[in-house]
Amino acid sequence: MINLKKLLISILLLATSIPAYCFRFSPLNFDKKIDSDDSYQEFVIKNDSKQNIKYQVRIFSTGKDNDVSKFVKIYPKVMSIDALGEGKFKVFLEDDESIKPGEHSFMLGIKTLKMPKINPLDPKVADPALEFKIGVNLEMFAYKGDVKEEFILTNSKFYKDKEGKKHWQGTIKNDTGRGYELAIGFKDRMEAVFGLESKGRLFNGKSTDLNVEIPKGAKKIIFWDWNNNSVVCQEIEI
Repeated sequence: MINLKKLLISILLLATSIPAYCFRFSPLNFDKKIDSDDSYQEFVIKNDSKQNIKYQVRIFSTGKDNDVSKFVKIYPKVMSIDALGEGKFKVFLEDDESIKPGEHSFMLGIKTLKMPKINPLDPKVADPALEFKIGVNLEMFAYKGDVKEEFILTNSKFYKDKEGKKHWQGTIKNDTGRGYELAIGFKDRMEAVFGLESKGRLFNGKSTDLNVEIPKGAKKIIFWDWNNNSVVCQEIEI
């Protein structure tokens, strides 16, 4: 039988010997209108490790019919970010006559690059750092042309639970022509937005069931576009 105590100690020693090369990335997607003046997005990489890390950003094809990767530019393509620091890069998507109205996408890849680590005993000798590499590939979406301004809303109703708390539930179908990194939130009587809760990405043509508890002071239920920081589609009066 395996000695669990020794196994756990070995795992802990291994974990503490490998630096944390994780990073955070935002916003979650591109979601810009291609045929507009603001078809670009600034992204932030946060280095959560305790050492400097160099990151490479690249664009490549999705392999799909609606791929627009050849029209995408990024700057900078390589950046060095200090420990616990952050860096920014911009993605530009140029319009072209060959891009038809509708939703399109491209792949964005981020990976760490090996950086030399200077040996304090001999500055001329550099030890290889970042032997443990990380990388992520993300499909980014954009759209061209006009989109519908409302979701299809069905089974909408308000009710109170056993504790007397007020809820709203319903089913929304996204038939607008583009996808959203969607959140549900509220507006108070002064139209201030609060209580945002992420619901994940709602792709065009897809539906989702929602059930939200209504907090005090809420006068409207709203749908929020995380990547553009704006209210989208219809609002529901409470």
